[in-house]
Amino acid sequence: MRKIIFMGISFCMAIIMGGCKSENEETTDIAHKEHLDGKVIEVRDDNEILLEITEEQSGYKKGDTVLIGYTEYTWSNPEDTGGKKYNATPKINDLVVVGYWKYEVEKKEGYDYIPNQNVEKFQRNLFGKVLEVRDDNEIVIEVTKKQEEYSIGDKILVSYKEYYWIDTDDINVTKSEKVPVYNDSVEFGYWQENVSEKDGYVYMSDIYVREIFGNSPSLS
Repeated sequence: MRKIIFMGISFCMAIIMGGCKSENEETTDIAHKEHLDGKVIEVRDDNEILLEITEEQSGYKKGDTVLIGYTEYTWSNPEDTGGKKYNATPKINDLVVVGYWKYEVEKKEGYDYIPNQNVEKFQRNLFGKVLEVRDDNEIVIEVTKKQEEYSIGDKILVSYKEYYWIDTDDINVTKSEKVPVYNDSVEFGYWQENVSEKDGYVYMSDIYVREIFGNSPSLS
């Protein structure tokens, strides 16, 4: 008799625990917001963009395509510590991030479709070294680190809005203007709208260029 009672109690506890686990899993799923990093490969009417996934995450693999409907499409200036956001118009090859809930995903035209999203585009980063210093705040750089659009050895003409370096010690971080010199190592971010052509080069304008691993301004 005791064995039967014990089995009954164990069965009831298993049901209760199973119910708690299911509820916790559901709560976790609701509380966890998914994110997608992608590249705009098509701009449609009615505030829709087709994304090619660039980072494997949220159940999508690199190269998958997802259709996004957006209510806001914005960007923010990394140089602006205030974090202000600005409205933008989507362009082919924009890199963007989308945060969404799993329950928002629908199907449309054979794609996973996520409507009513706030889409934020972000900058691509480029690393290079200075090959030529020109007048009018222009430098020619050679790419030193492969990224999605450019390969090591590519030459790019850059018009910089600011050329600076960061000095750090145990207490302070100081940002200082610098004059570019041959063979400086540099990094910077750029938007697609910064890119055009000039003098046979890919041309990037209004760029904030940071010198890295170089000499201090006093030694340049």
